[in-house]
Amino acid sequence: MVCGLVGVILAVAIAAVIAIGQFSLAEIWRQLAIDRTIELASSSARPAPARAEPAIPRLIVQSSRAMSGEPVPLGLALQGPAEGAVVIITGLVPGMELSTGGAVGADAWQVPATDLSDAWISPPESFVGSTDLVAELRWPDNKIADRQTIHVEWVPPVSPAPPQRQLDREEITAAPPISPAPAQRQLDREEITAAPPISPAPAQRQLDREEITATLPISPAPAQRQLDREEITVLLDRGKHLIANGDLAAARLVLQRAADANDAEAALALAATYDPIVLRELKVYGFTADAAMARAWYQRARELGSAAALQRLEMLTTGAR
Repeated sequence: MVCGLVGVILAVAIAAVIAIGQFSLAEIWRQLAIDRTIELASSSARPAPARAEPAIPRLIVQSSRAMSGEPVPLGLALQGPAEGAVVIITGLVPGMELSTGGAVGADAWQVPATDLSDAWISPPESFVGSTDLVAELRWPDNKIADRQTIHVEWVPPVSPAPPQRQLDREEITAAPPISPAPAQRQLDREEITAAPPISPAPAQRQLDREEITATLPISPAPAQRQLDREEITVLLDRGKHLIANGDLAAARLVLQRAADANDAEAALALAATYDPIVLRELKVYGFTADAAMARAWYQRARELGSAAALQRLEMLTTGAR
């Protein structure tokens, strides 16, 4: 058994010597270096993971249309981050103003990008027509990130037909009496005999079906659209927001539209924009008050059911709260 074990050990030693002789240490080291080079090349050939590109801010545009004299939304919205950016509006008609931001030229206005949702345009008095405004989104370093065109239009208001005035009893009594028609003289037999025969009137021609079909129908006059409760609420909230920001000119335009739709709260708020006592409390000294207009709208609010309108009228008359 000992001799057999020694023989196995010798056989393994001889095989190792033969293997080392066939593959030298230099060849083994060279093969390891080649394998490492191939591994590095394959790893560098793999595509690097894509980096997420930063979102680019964009301006979303919506055209606006309104009656003459009414403010309209600017129609701009911001998509994407734009910290510190501003929007420059150019192409304004003389007398046209925005409810937020400030003028930066004769026909230009600057609005912070974060205030676009609160921006409204007030047209010049009695302006009718359309205009194309150019909006530029600019970074704090004045580089332009986006540019869009806004179409805004004002149409003439539809004037309702004046109601027919009813005559009172005094006017009916004072009207001249209607003279009766003179009695027709009876002809005697000789005049009847001497009179020429009366030619029969030509028979009226009946229209056929084609002529009736070809007759154009008369289109009824378009009726003025009435504001619903939701639209009145939006106008009322917008008017109060403008008053809080000190923009009374735009607030009057918005509130008058809601008050004309017979809303008592809108009429009360509109009267307050003319009330000299309210303007003093709001510390609005550069805006003209009108006590007569305030009294008229307070009276209108009272007729529409406002309980506070009577108290406001008394305060306006006495001049004290």
